[in-house]
Amino acid sequence: YSNNKHNAKIECFDDSEYKIIKNKNILVSSKTTGYQGYSGIDDWYVVAQTTPHYVKGDGELEDKELKNNYSLLNDTLKQIIEQANDLVDDIADVIINGELIAAKQRVYVLTPILDNLRDISSSLLQTITKSVYNLETVVKEAFIDDAKMASSLAIDLMDRNLYERANDCRWWALTPLFENELSKENPNIGELDKTLTYINNLYTVYTDIFLFNPSGEIITSSNSSNIIGNKLNENYITQTLSNKKSEKYFVSEFEKNKLYDNRATYVYSASINNDDSKTCGIGVVFDSEPEFKAILDDSFPKNKKGFSVFVDSDRKIISTNSKTLNILDRLDIDEKYFTNLNDDVKTEFIVFNNIDYLIAIAPSKGYREYKNSDNYTNMVYAITFLEI
Repeated sequence: YSNNKHNAKIECFDDSEYKIIKNKNILVSSKTTGYQGYSGIDDWYVVAQTTPHYVKGDGELEDKELKNNYSLLNDTLKQIIEQANDLVDDIADVIINGELIAAKQRVYVLTPILDNLRDISSSLLQTITKSVYNLETVVKEAFIDDAKMASSLAIDLMDRNLYERANDCRWWALTPLFENELSKENPNIGELDKTLTYINNLYTVYTDIFLFNPSGEIITSSNSSNIIGNKLNENYITQTLSNKKSEKYFVSEFEKNKLYDNRATYVYSASINNDDSKTCGIGVVFDSEPEFKAILDDSFPKNKKGFSVFVDSDRKIISTNSKTLNILDRLDIDEKYFTNLNDDVKTEFIVFNNIDYLIAIAPSKGYREYKNSDNYTNMVYAITFLEI
């Protein structure tokens, strides 16, 4: 909702605060940090209401994902338990000495007092231990929730973003100017250039937009005159030129592409048909490096250490905000973490490059018809690495 004083119906409060409202529900508000400089109109907020989640007092972990041998206890908390153990041992020594003295002097009234002291010290140790491990449970749950949310958000943003790329090329392929000029033996290149440049100036997620003729030769480009005359023969170009349906789009493999300065990206294309059945095409070169990295940066949890990656089904890196990993490198984690994912997000505690991480792996689910009913298959995973 907006913070516009004339429209807001929920009292706005500072980012990251929470309020307890009726029925002991928790109301949480967060202000947008924006996306690539855009923060909405009148300061956008999101408000969520939930019921509190309480950890069971016996320290049991109900979530199967939490049932592992990995401990998040730091040295300070471990020392609390150790000191509590030492204290109970000292009290036990005092009790034994007290019992010996009481028996020797026949002061039997001390026996129930010492028994109660033994019970109290044991109960004290149990309470301290449970409290510490309950705290660990809460921390684990928060870590897992943060990692899951980050990976799910990143892959959803990626799917939605690329869905728009598929829409753009199909929509622009229907431009009457393109259909008319490309049906001519000598099209007006100046008019085509002007239109492509106009579109590209509005849609800055593309480094280039180009048109190609029935032989796959690039005849005009919005941003790279040096590619004009190049003949493309990749599979997505061949499919585009043999297609007659306006609802179809085609995508290159994610690999180094001369249209993107020999860097890796996706190129989307669509068919331009005319009355003469002369099929040409339009291609859009997605500026993948900054766009994908922006998604990973914006979806990563605040105040956490770590990094995120997009990888394909072969664990080849599509994008990352890690300073030590490179695009097209193979991510060196076990293949077993990618099995039986379906639509779920899988979490695991692992050691990667000698650092302890909690990772969350979220598979692409597509968006609307994109990757769901349009015959385009390209499995991608978002992986969040939260440093312990």
